[in-house]
Amino acid sequence: MDGFATDLKYSHMRYPVCDKKWHGLDVLDMGFLAELAYHENMTDSRVLEAKLRAYFPSHSKFTWGSVEAQHNPRHFSIRIQHEDFSEACHVISVSGTNGLRDVYEDVAIWNEAGVLRLISMLIPIEWWWHSNVVASLVSAASWLFFQPRYVDEMIQSVQYLRNFFEDKRGISEPVIFTGHSLGGGIAAILGARTPRSQSVGFASPGASYQSAKFGFELRDLRRTSTTVLADRDIVSMIDAHAGSVQAVQCDASKFWECHDFSRLLCELQSSCKKIDVGGVGSQYWNARCAHRSHSATDQSGTPVVGRQ
Repeated sequence: MDGFATDLKYSHMRYPVCDKKWHGLDVLDMGFLAELAYHENMTDSRVLEAKLRAYFPSHSKFTWGSVEAQHNPRHFSIRIQHEDFSEACHVISVSGTNGLRDVYEDVAIWNEAGVLRLISMLIPIEWWWHSNVVASLVSAASWLFFQPRYVDEMIQSVQYLRNFFEDKRGISEPVIFTGHSLGGGIAAILGARTPRSQSVGFASPGASYQSAKFGFELRDLRRTSTTVLADRDIVSMIDAHAGSVQAVQCDASKFWECHDFSRLLCELQSSCKKIDVGGVGSQYWNARCAHRSHSATDQSGTPVVGRQ
C-alpha cells in the first residue's frame, strides 16, 4: 500500500525542466524544433514554414519568420519572438547523425572522449584528473585523427546571421541551439562558443571534454547548456555533461530504445502536459503522444497508477 501511495504521489509531479523557458519557448517547443531538423525535406523552407504555421497558431503569443534551410542539410534556423520579450531570438536546430558526412564529423568530434570513457571503465582517469586536464588530453589526442570542420563552419554561419540582425546599438539578437543525439552535443559546443546564446540538447553526449579542442571555457558550457537525457541511454554516456541536466524515465525493455527521440519527447509530454486547447503545440502533442495516454488507462477508463 505504501508503494502504491508513493507512485501515486510522484505520478503528479513534473520534471523541473518543464518549467524552464527560453525566450518564451518551453522544453517541448524546443523538442519540436529539434525534431524538425530530421525532416527529409528540411532544405525546402516552404515545408518547414507549413509545419511551423501548424504548430504556432496565428493567435498565439509567438511570431516567427526568416526561416532558412542550409545547403548543408543538417541544420536550419528560424527567427522567433514572444510578445512578452522586447527582442527576437534565433533558434538553430541541428540534426543527429543522418548520413555519411555526419558520421565522419561526429566520429571526428567525439572519438577521443569515447575512447577515454572506455579506458576509464578500467582505470578511473576521469575521477583522478581535473576536467581541464582531461580536456587538454582530448585536444592533444585530436591531432592524431582527422579534424572536424562542421563546428567552425557553423560558427561562421551564425556570425553572419547575427550581424545581419544587429540593432542600431550593434547588439546581436540571442541564439538558442538545439538538437537530438550528437546534434544536441554540437548544439552544446556552439552554445558555449557563441556570445549571447544557450543550448538545449536531447539524448545528447556531453561536451565538457571538448573545451580545449574547440576553444571554449568549461564555465561557459555550465552556464549555457541544458540537456534532457533518458535512463540507460548509451549515447548520453559519451563525454561528461555540464550545465543543467534533466534525467527522465525510460521504461523500454531494450536499453538502445532509450535513445529514441519520440519516446523521450512523449515522456516529457506525460509530465509537462502541454494540453491547453488552442495553445502552442497543444494539438500536435496530444495527437503525437496519444498512445501513452491510452496505455496509462485500463479498459474501464480508470487511470493505471503504480501498476507493476
